[in-house]
Amino acid sequence: MKKAIILGAGGTGRDIVGFLEQINSVNPTYDCLGFLDDDLAKLGQMIAGIAVLGPLETVLQYGETIVFDGLGSPRAYQDRQRLIEELLIPAEQFEPLVHPTAVIAPTCTIGSGCIVYPFTMIGPEASLGEHVTVLSHTVVHHDCIIGGYSIIASGCNISGSVTVGRSCYLGAGCSIRDGIQVGEGALVGMGSVVVADLAPGSVVAGNPAKPLRDHE
Repeated sequence: MKKAIILGAGGTGRDIVGFLEQINSVNPTYDCLGFLDDDLAKLGQMIAGIAVLGPLETVLQYGETIVFDGLGSPRAYQDRQRLIEELLIPAEQFEPLVHPTAVIAPTCTIGSGCIVYPFTMIGPEASLGEHVTVLSHTVVHHDCIIGGYSIIASGCNISGSVTVGRSCYLGAGCSIRDGIQVGEGALVGMGSVVVADLAPGSVVAGNPAKPLRDHE
């Protein structure tokens, strides 16, 4: 079995534990050693039956262990790339984790460190960059390009040929019209309907989606 470490003991990290358990119930594959998290109040706790072993910076102590990226939230999604790069973890240790119930077209591309949740669909010729997280019941249609470190929350509908820049956050239940370009670092509010291109750093919400403010 492959030894594994999970970065982040929050909601995504706990979800990853459940995915590994489901995979192992069919084909024993992963031996999860524990979480790493910078919240020192969690140190030594058992979360989802898995121990919090130490802060993120200790990850290299575990050698060539498989690493799963459970970091990121609507409040801190733009920090994820910096946090990961500062850890100096070789890219090959970030194994994509695709839940068995996800429907993945054979011609799509999934980058290192991606997490693809249950009951998602990734269409033909779509591309997920490194460390993209796609939550449950989301559809990424044909020929979409999702930039690295972006987070797509539950129930999103991303129509064909959409391009999403790096380090974006697409809120739960949002829809994006075909051919739209979403600029790097943009945040789309939950339930929004995006019918026009979004500039980098945009924060939008509503139907149709309208600007709320720009990121500082």
